[in-house]
Amino acid sequence: MQTDVCGIMVYVGETGTLRGTLELLGEARILAAKLGDLRGGDDPGVGAVLCGCRVEEKARELSRFADRVYLCDSPLFSVYHPGRYATVLSSLARKYRPEIMLFPACRSGQELAATVAARLGTGLAAHAVGLDIDPRGRLVQLVATFGDGVLGEILCPVNRPQMATVPPGLFAPATPRAVPGGIVHEQAPDDECDGIVVTAVEEKNGAAGRLEDAPLVLAGGCGLRDEGNWRALEELGALLHAPVCCTRPVLDAGWQRDEERMIGISGAAVAPAVYLALGISGSTHHTVGMERSGYVIAVNNDPGAPLLGMADLAVVGDAAAVVREMLRILSGEKESRTGSDPPGP
Repeated sequence: MQTDVCGIMVYVGETGTLRGTLELLGEARILAAKLGDLRGGDDPGVGAVLCGCRVEEKARELSRFADRVYLCDSPLFSVYHPGRYATVLSSLARKYRPEIMLFPACRSGQELAATVAARLGTGLAAHAVGLDIDPRGRLVQLVATFGDGVLGEILCPVNRPQMATVPPGLFAPATPRAVPGGIVHEQAPDDECDGIVVTAVEEKNGAAGRLEDAPLVLAGGCGLRDEGNWRALEELGALLHAPVCCTRPVLDAGWQRDEERMIGISGAAVAPAVYLALGISGSTHHTVGMERSGYVIAVNNDPGAPLLGMADLAVVGDAAAVVREMLRILSGEKESRTGSDPPGP
């Protein structure tokens, strides 16, 4: 690329090179290549937008995966502020006029994408589970519709940029470029707060670490029957040092109160080495969020449950009873190991 203009922009915030960021950059690279093929080799390029304070090193790392890194480094970005971030992104879109803008489907990414789309007067597809380029060079965004097992194609035929939020865990991460891309330093906006004052930022870190990095994920559905059995599943997760996730009905029932632990089209997507599903029937809304798992173990008392059909190991049985038995065995082993420890001085 000879200019600072990139046809596809990916917002990465301060996330650096976390898996979700690299997945978005990797998929953006595929889209750019498809657009280039349609235009006789004129690849539009992929740019990463990074805002933060003292993040020059992160920008250099990101340049290994993008044609350009648009860096806005300022003390104003020491904490996340929706107004300031949206101002930067809207300004960059007007300045460089990208065809496509992609955002991670995290809380800040969804908030910013909606705000930027409104400011630019363009469309936005939320929680896209697939992206493609049609023969006319338009972005095709696959999203869930109201019926189970049905995905709709969303197009933004007129206004630009075409925008989408994408959950992590759906695409393969980008690979490093042979030659790092360039870094374009952008000026921070005026200190406009839109009436919002950020007084403090508190990060909530689960005991099992980031969901996208977990090698083992436990997931429970309504087949667990009641909240008591759900709490037993959470105890099992603590013993296995694994995050405990859920389906939409479990979240709606209030057993799980952290919506970021919901797996599916409108929640998170994961790709662990092992996915243990307990009491989950396996609707498309759920399976699209875990179909890239390495080894799937499913337990359900309904032999016709769809998830049993896609599992590597399918167990027809009472999921709640399986959880209780695993908890009993693992708790006993832990007590045995503790009791066999030599006495201290």
